[in-house]
Amino acid sequence: MTEDRDEQLKTILTKLRQNPVLAHDVIFAKRHPNATPAFHRQMILDCWSDEEFVGTEAFREGAKSTVHEEALILMALFGIEPFFLIIGANYDRACDRLTAIKHEIETNEIILELFGDQ
Repeated sequence: MTEDRDEQLKTILTKLRQNPVLAHDVIFAKRHPNATPAFHRQMILDCWSDEEFVGTEAFREGAKSTVHEEALILMALFGIEPFFLIIGANYDRACDRLTAIKHEIETNEIILELFGDQ
C-alpha cells in the first residue's frame, strides 16, 4: 500500500513540477477562490522561466506579491531554488512577506500532504 501511495505521490509531484500554473492552482487553491487571470499565469511562467531577471508591472492590489510568494514557496519545495532575497519597502514589510510564506508552509494542508512537514 505504501509503495502505491509513494508512486502516486511521485506522479502528482512530477505533473505539478512540469506545469507551474497548475501547481499554483492546486497547491494554493484556498488562496484562489476565483479563476487565475491571464496576467497571473504569465507572472507564474515568468517566475519559473530560465530568465535571470524578470520584472512584473501590474496595477495596485493585483496580487503580485502573493503570486511571487507562492512561486518562492514552490521553487523551494521542489528544490529548484534553495535561497531567495526578499526586499520590501522597509524591514517590516519584508518581514511580513516572510511571515506569510512561513504561515503557508506550516498550515497549507496540500503542502503538508505532498511535501511533509517543512
